[in-house]
Amino acid sequence: MENRNNTQSKTSTLRQQAEALLKKQHEEANLTSTEADLLKLIHELKVHQIELEQQNEELKPGKSCAQEAVDLYDLAPTGYLNEICSTDYDLQGNPVRSFDIVQDVTAPKQTEIQLQINEAQKNAILNGISANIAFVDKDLKIIWANKTAADSVNKTPDEMIGQTCHHFWGDPSKPCEACPTLKAFVSKKPEQTLMTTPDGKIWEEKGEPIFDVNGNLIGVVEIATDVTDRKHSEDELRISEERYRLLAENSRDVIWTMKLDGTITYGHL
Repeated sequence: MENRNNTQSKTSTLRQQAEALLKKQHEEANLTSTEADLLKLIHELKVHQIELEQQNEELKPGKSCAQEAVDLYDLAPTGYLNEICSTDYDLQGNPVRSFDIVQDVTAPKQTEIQLQINEAQKNAILNGISANIAFVDKDLKIIWANKTAADSVNKTPDEMIGQTCHHFWGDPSKPCEACPTLKAFVSKKPEQTLMTTPDGKIWEEKGEPIFDVNGNLIGVVEIATDVTDRKHSEDELRISEERYRLLAENSRDVIWTMKLDGTITYGHL
């Protein structure tokens, strides 16, 4: 209320000064009564014009501060400023004063930019890995997943968030047996196992526990690599070697294998 009274008093003073200045101009011009009558219609407009000119002078310091803030921003290419501008008006809606609040937000802005860079780098790295990678909470709900994991179930990474991992790669109603992720939540150590999904694929599953700065377990990173072809090749090689061994042991010939240095690695007499 006090500010409003001060504003009204200041406006009244400006108007009185404008009236006096306009009267002086009329006296110096020695106008006739007819001319004065003609000017009466535009009297209020001239008074208002003078008021605005005087108010403009009052507002110049605020404009100067604002320009200094802009100059400071231009001269600081790595700095960031947050400017809040406000103007007070009188009862007739005329501006009477303005002020600016300039805050240096360089530090939080640079932190925000660095976080965005880190997030972009993380996504680039994760999406460039051919293994399925997902970060899950204690309920096995996916917090984030890489592109490879999403592609394996014809989803986008965003579409997987909030769903359990076994919803996509196992039985939607329950976790997988011998799940290394569940083991990692209990042991708080990396866990690993081989798992076969309903589609017949064989996966090398790893669960890597993740801790916050205070040492609290906040989730587990699941890393699943499709080793179906490798396991099939290993099985075929093992079967082939077993067949060779049986043939060799039932043969009447002398059979042996040795290295280039003459070391015998297998022999049958």
